[in-house]
Amino acid sequence: REEVLKSRIEEKLVESKFGLRVALKASYLRNYGFDSGENEGLGEVGIVFSLPIFDFGRKKEELLSKRLEKLSKEEELRGAELSLKEKITEALS
Repeated sequence: REEVLKSRIEEKLVESKFGLRVALKASYLRNYGFDSGENEGLGEVGIVFSLPIFDFGRKKEELLSKRLEKLSKEEELRGAELSLKEKITEALS
């Protein structure tokens, strides 16, 4: 079960890797002159948005890979559950 949960989380991480990214950038520069009247300060704040447009099929490939991995883990879990049910049925009969 843990492997299935882990593969689901990894699939979500891959999906989010190709989404919109937002970053906040800020800087402040202080210039100290020889005279106290020459002290200057300059500050700026900016928001940076990033959205990958050209990924050359990498997104589709990675998503497909993670989905297949998730399906494989789910099938393994389902097989183990069926095997366990079969053993319990045999033990009870």
